[in-house]
Amino acid sequence: MAMRFRHLSVTPYGIARIAWALILCGLTLYFAYHLWMLFRPPFLVLEQNHDIITQEDFVVIKGVTQKESHVFLNSREAAVTLQGAFSERVTLEQGMNVIEIKSVNKFNKTTLVVRRIIKQ
Repeated sequence: MAMRFRHLSVTPYGIARIAWALILCGLTLYFAYHLWMLFRPPFLVLEQNHDIITQEDFVVIKGVTQKESHVFLNSREAAVTLQGAFSERVTLEQGMNVIEIKSVNKFNKTTLVVRRIIKQ
């Protein structure tokens, strides 16, 4: 038994209503995404993904964060490029060294990564 849709008709007015509904949904999603991106904490990706044991006197901390964010290594600000990349040399002491890498965006949202490095 076939179903018939006699009450369904395609009119220019119906097509315009559907088009406007799709445009409105798209704009809402677009602005919601950008609002979410503004108020979330910045991303922080480090080249070194784990804690290490080393005999070196220093270690270089490299990574990438969100543009226009400030990066701090143990409360000392690091230089960040326009693309969000940073590289900073940290002198190690004998034994356990705890390095806190913090990225802070313009809305004061913070992302913190802690690395423990043991110098033998």
